[in-house]
Amino acid sequence: MAVPRTPAELVKLVTDLAGKPASFYDLARRLHELHAASSSDFRKITTNGVVGRRRAYQMVRIARVFGPSKIPAPDLEAVGFTKLNLLAEKNEKGSVLTTAEVEFLVDWAAQHTVKALQDRLAKDPDKQKKRVVAIYLTQAEYSLYRAAMMKFGAPPVGKGLGGAGDGAHEVDRQPEGG
Repeated sequence: MAVPRTPAELVKLVTDLAGKPASFYDLARRLHELHAASSSDFRKITTNGVVGRRRAYQMVRIARVFGPSKIPAPDLEAVGFTKLNLLAEKNEKGSVLTTAEVEFLVDWAAQHTVKALQDRLAKDPDKQKKRVVAIYLTQAEYSLYRAAMMKFGAPPVGKGLGGAGDGAHEVDRQPEGG
């Protein structure tokens, strides 16, 4: 259980921790405590050069997501700031992860690169298999193509189509002659 601290004690602790490159996760936890205790003191820390604003909010997010987990701090430190930030960001953008999922992804992230983690967390996991293809159509062919795309939900925008990607997948799935 965390020992209750005053905002002034937290400011001093955060300032001391920020000066040492030892433990980013401990700094993240203290920043989270400070943010919860006193938003004005948190803002002062981020504006006086102790910790940059973006980095401070990223650390607060990391502490908020990984604080409730049973993962030991040294294991989180071993995964690294960048990977934990990716996992925490994914958790806050609507994909709320269970404790078991967080633990699995932390173990997985420890054994893989940042790029591999980004690909795993990507909304479209088979993104690497897709390619962009430019096709040249006559006016008659384009009219036929446009009608088919609109049939499957691509909205007309000016002389072209908007959001045509999803419609193209549906057209591709139709049997020949359909």
